[in-house]
Amino acid sequence: AARLGISDSLVRKLPTSDQTPSSYICYHFYMKYCGVGVIVVNQENKFLLHLRDGNTERMTNQWCLVGGSVEADEDILRAGIREVKEETNLTLKEPKHLKDFSYNDSAIALIFGKVDTVEENLTVGERDDMRFFSREEFFSLVRSLEYSNPYLRELENYLGSSA
Repeated sequence: AARLGISDSLVRKLPTSDQTPSSYICYHFYMKYCGVGVIVVNQENKFLLHLRDGNTERMTNQWCLVGGSVEADEDILRAGIREVKEETNLTLKEPKHLKDFSYNDSAIALIFGKVDTVEENLTVGERDDMRFFSREEFFSLVRSLEYSNPYLRELENYLGSSA
């Protein structure tokens, strides 16, 4: 795990098969995901950000990706679909797992998916704000903020690498 740049606290070792030839024995790992961050893109190629309200424990009053916890025995793509539906009332289409990152010593899966805001309406909670940002608007927002968080950095990295 260390060779792959993954903290031992984020992985669980799976036993190797007794029938595996000794020259091929290796450790197998799988991630113990605590959460997902979802890069949500609409048909105008704009990215959805969520302004977390003052009633949250983490990243209070900060712009962030849509996301949340992975439930027990839940696949990370299903967690992304569920979180987007719960927080926005939009249906995440074509979800794909981009990468993993660590936040507060927890493994977070970064998911990418599309939504159709012509067919469905974005629903925002009473105390929250959500907006779609163009690439330029996003970078302007990030430059204006007095804070950063891992979710914004991951979106910055994604946008920087896909430019």
